[in-house]
Amino acid sequence: MGSAYFNVPARVCDSLHWYVRWQSKLIVVFNTITETFQQMRAPTSPISQPCRSYIFEADGTLGIHTRHTAMKEIVDIWVLQNYESEVWVLKYRIKLPVAEVMGRFEGCDELWYVNVALEHGRVSLLASVGEWVFHIDSDGKLVDSFHRGVGSLCGYGFRLKQSLVPHSFFTALEVSVASTSPFI
Repeated sequence: MGSAYFNVPARVCDSLHWYVRWQSKLIVVFNTITETFQQMRAPTSPISQPCRSYIFEADGTLGIHTRHTAMKEIVDIWVLQNYESEVWVLKYRIKLPVAEVMGRFEGCDELWYVNVALEHGRVSLLASVGEWVFHIDSDGKLVDSFHRGVGSLCGYGFRLKQSLVPHSFFTALEVSVASTSPFI
């Protein structure tokens, strides 16, 4: 195995999970209880085009969102249906509102940084394009926009909500912010 670039891990089932950014077939797993490494299968895309994929925690299980190089308007969201048998399902295929954004907002280009959150069965996409940040729903509809006035914002995977060490303070905090946005 050659060099690989890993993003921020997702924490599920007392383990940290890393996914190689480019067309990986495997997920590297570190069990925080036994302090051992292992591998698990990643979802197999039916499209054999190069893509960028990122792992995230999705309602207590793993999710991987993929944006194919050839189909830039499409984001596939895979969710791990069964952790033990490593069964993945394609939960969403979302068409980004690229034409609407390019036509309505000045300074937007073809380079989209997309982040996905799946919480309480609801999916939200946060896309950074040029000087803008867009909130997109699971139907590909533009929900909201924000003009930052500076260059692109790239924040893949920076949404860990849990510590490896449980603290009573965080449990109390989670109860008080139950209705907030899934993006941190």
